[in-house]
Amino acid sequence: MMPEWWEKRFLRNEFLLVVLLVTGFVAWCEAGSGLDHMGTWMAGNRVSIYATIASVAGVLLGFSITAVSILITIGDSPKFRLVRDSGHVAEIWDIFFQAIWAFGMATILAIVGLFFDRESDPNRVVLYANTGAFAFAVARGLREVWVLEWAVNILVPERKGTAKKEILS
Repeated sequence: MMPEWWEKRFLRNEFLLVVLLVTGFVAWCEAGSGLDHMGTWMAGNRVSIYATIASVAGVLLGFSITAVSILITIGDSPKFRLVRDSGHVAEIWDIFFQAIWAFGMATILAIVGLFFDRESDPNRVVLYANTGAFAFAVARGLREVWVLEWAVNILVPERKGTAKKEILS
């Protein structure tokens, strides 16, 4: 369990954590030897890296949209009343729609990276934007899995878990 101060504003706190981590990465690249390390690591791999990010983020974008469709379908279920009555429904929608936007942005930026971050002309801004977008998308994707686990624990009583206790507290 996270501390209460984190849980009260977990969406904002996770966003700020991603900003802090990406800022640290940018500072390491700009002030330290990070660009040399990244240049070595990405040498000959830029196209593969950006294509992989675009593919993964695009698939997870589709997953997120599908998950929203499923949640809309089960939203009227009597068992899902626990969630509706808990006061957390708005947070659930925020998680999923932020994830959709984040995966969409990560997909678009990775495609931009394919065109504008070349071996012959590396583009740090594109690298940093991709790092930030993908890091935020991963954070929201992990939250989606957390919400889906809650939903499964509520809707499938045979599954062992603590989601009912957590969502009602």
